[in-house]
Amino acid sequence: MIDQQLPKISSENRYSYLVVTEDCHCIELSQCAAGTLGYDPSIVSPDSLFGIHTNILAITNAKKILKAVSSVISDKKERLFAVWIKYSTNVWYKVLCRCSAENNHSVHIILVDVTDIDPRAIWLSRINLATQRMDLGPEYSNRTVSFLEYAVLHFLIRGTTYKNIAAMMNISSNTVSFRIKQLKQAFSVNSVGALLQETHDNKLIHMLTIDLNVSNPAMTDFHLYSLVD
Repeated sequence: MIDQQLPKISSENRYSYLVVTEDCHCIELSQCAAGTLGYDPSIVSPDSLFGIHTNILAITNAKKILKAVSSVISDKKERLFAVWIKYSTNVWYKVLCRCSAENNHSVHIILVDVTDIDPRAIWLSRINLATQRMDLGPEYSNRTVSFLEYAVLHFLIRGTTYKNIAAMMNISSNTVSFRIKQLKQAFSVNSVGALLQETHDNKLIHMLTIDLNVSNPAMTDFHLYSLVD
């Protein structure tokens, strides 16, 4: 569930903005941006973009923001990119940033909370890194699949053969078959075709855009969300 302190995308409250100098000193901040960035809304001119008044715990590519500000001032070309922001609620939100030149010394940044329209957001929130398992949610009676089972599904959706999946994961073809059986039980389907259709219908297929390294899986949420950028 999206934290109520963050602005929702709606016709009357779609954008938030701030204006920063080349050293990211904030010189103008909308009330909506204050909410998006986790500032106390009563503080309209914080000392810096990442000041002490924020409840932000992490930004996946904060360096990219700093680089974008510098680049926009230098060449006056607009930059558009997304970041994932983690707040003190320990929940991550996706924010789209558009940086454009305000003048020769400052940059106008528009922020849009797009968490609700990224189909990966729900699935990412269901990953338990401590146990290396994914909760499938109430629609599947909160059954879980392991990282290794998900890895098989990841390759299967890409059309990889059982033999090649086995080679890529350094396991036997029988193990691949066993994990697919576990996946079918978890998703309450009876065939591989139905399993693939299910991943399409529940939007798990969108997780294919995230790089998967079987030998070096993400062990922290920051690492995980950094892969999603």
